[in-house]
Amino acid sequence: MDDPTKEQLSILIFVAGEGASADIQIRTLSQLLTHHNHPAEALEVIDLNETPEAAIEFDILAIPTVLRLSPKPPVRIIGELFDEERVWSVLSA
Repeated sequence: MDDPTKEQLSILIFVAGEGASADIQIRTLSQLLTHHNHPAEALEVIDLNETPEAAIEFDILAIPTVLRLSPKPPVRIIGELFDEERVWSVLSA
């Protein structure tokens, strides 16, 4: 991040269990953050099989869901993350 006054990026990705699909989504998002010079710590993985109450807390209706908490306003992406350019344009808006 070039601008130290910019609010730090904070992103959650919600998945259900371990598996190839969840791994691909997590890896895609992690690589996208790295490519745009954001630290790995900007991403937190929430497994709804382990913490089902998070679905209620964050109003998650489908998986995978990506939720940008900061900078505000919150932004969510629901579904597969195949279009990386579009995903980044939403997360960086």
